[in-house]
Amino acid sequence: SGGQIDLMWINGETFHQLKTSQLLFGPFASRLPNYRLVDTGNAIIKYDFEQPTEGYESPWSIAQLALIYNSDKISDPPRTIPALAAWIKANPGKFTHDASFTGTTFLKMLLYTNSGGIEQFQGKFDSALYAKKSQELWAYLNELKPYFWRRGETYPEDVAKLHSLFANEEVYFTMSFNSGEADNKIMQGILPKSARAYVLQEGTIANASYQAIPFNAAGKAAAMVLSNFLLSPEAQYEKFIPAVQGSNTVLDLEKLAPQWREKFRTAPGRVASVPFDTLRKYAKPEIGPGYHLRIHEDWRKYVLKAK
Repeated sequence: SGGQIDLMWINGETFHQLKTSQLLFGPFASRLPNYRLVDTGNAIIKYDFEQPTEGYESPWSIAQLALIYNSDKISDPPRTIPALAAWIKANPGKFTHDASFTGTTFLKMLLYTNSGGIEQFQGKFDSALYAKKSQELWAYLNELKPYFWRRGETYPEDVAKLHSLFANEEVYFTMSFNSGEADNKIMQGILPKSARAYVLQEGTIANASYQAIPFNAAGKAAAMVLSNFLLSPEAQYEKFIPAVQGSNTVLDLEKLAPQWREKFRTAPGRVASVPFDTLRKYAKPEIGPGYHLRIHEDWRKYVLKAK
């Protein structure tokens, strides 16, 4: 006891490190009254970057990669990876991705989609598999590179810069790891009203973020009260509204009272975002955490700096 932090927002490698080092309080999640409303059958929630949560963190939100296109310029966006590649070649200079987290997620999606599926990249890092499949990815990207914005010689440093290029019509696509961000950013005046989000038919990567309680939290009981509130329909709905955040809920709508189920499905302002049921249908789990950093680093070496 005596720690300065009672409740923290975490996921991925941070959770794995803290849990392995026995620095988390728990298991506590199933003790929360509102946990009964969680979509516990969803593997995206049950596993945090392939690590079973085992009650040591309580789910907060689901993020899923979505492409956003300019509907004034594109009437029928490409629905598959091959169709997207064909569109990029037919419209040189009008597509790119950022050089940060969202762009890396897009690269991970390309890696598994173009090389036989996501299952092979789950579990421990396989250096031989990665060496073979990543070289195929770099060759694929280098073939497309001359058709990217500025011929792929530079990339926007983050998704905010990519949004700016999109708003200025330098590119006709942007992307986000918040499936409701299109509406949220339209309301803020960052994206044009013509922005529309969608997911590719091969599926896009989704993951969940969570709340966890440190082992030495001074206010464990208070942290559990707050964590329980954050799982309430009221709190989950509030962040689901695009005017607030637009991020997806971790609740199972079928477990909610009819009036709450209807509120989620008819939330005001969700015009440009991907429908809730569509997101669930096309969600793919994260690849193993060992691949993430390598892809980010090797893309810079074999694509960004390649001549």
